[in-house]
This record gives sequence, structure tokens and C-alpha cells, in this order.
Amino acid sequence: LDWNSFPSDHMCLYFPIALMTYLKFRGLGMALIIWSIVVVGIPRIMVGRHFPSDILGGMAVGSAILFLVWAASTKIDPILDKFSTRAEKYPKTAHALVFLFCFQIATVFDGVRHTSSTLKHILMHLFVS
Repeated sequence: LDWNSFPSDHMCLYFPIALMTYLKFRGLGMALIIWSIVVVGIPRIMVGRHFPSDILGGMAVGSAILFLVWAASTKIDPILDKFSTRAEKYPKTAHALVFLFCFQIATVFDGVRHTSSTLKHILMHLFVS
């Protein structure tokens, strides 16, 4: 796939998780912020996958999205309440869904991106050719 390097998708994902943790639990959050920079950001610069501006851009974009979601959380709360109610009723299904979501986070949604790219190419071939 030929993705652009700006902003770093890894930093768009991992930095806001660390920042959100920092807002709730200062000590752990600071450790995660340092971890996201030292373990996720700097190595991507060192191996040539990103420029420093890509990493900073990822941090900025991810943080902006985090605060937009945080601001919209009053509208999200009813959805989470409904999920919690259903999760109590169907715990096995809820655990499977949460696992799949966490797996997608861990793999930076590579499977979803690959599938959408493949579908785009198929649709382009069907309707453009």
C-alpha cells in the first residue's frame, strides 16, 4: 500500500491513549506518554518510516480527535450505556467484541485498511473499466 507518512498513524493512535490515561491517572499516563514517544515515535524516525514532523503531527491530530470525542461524550454516553446493558446480558459476545476492537488497535487497523483498499480496487475495476 502506498500510504502517506504524515501524520504518523501510530502516534495518532497511541499518543491519545497515553494522554487520556494521563488526564485520569497522572503517574501512569506520564509513563505511557514517555513510552509512546520513546518506543513508538523515535524508532519510526530512526528506521526512516517518518520524519519528526510526522510524529509531532500524529500527536497533534490524535490529541485533537481525543478532545473532540471528549467534548462530544455527552452524546456518546447513551450509546455506551446501551452497550453496557447489553454487555451484562450477553457477556461472551461483549468480550469478543472488545477483544476484536483491542486487536484492531494493536494492529493499527491494518486488516480494516487492507480490506477497504481491496474493496476500493474491486469497485474501481467494476465501475470504471
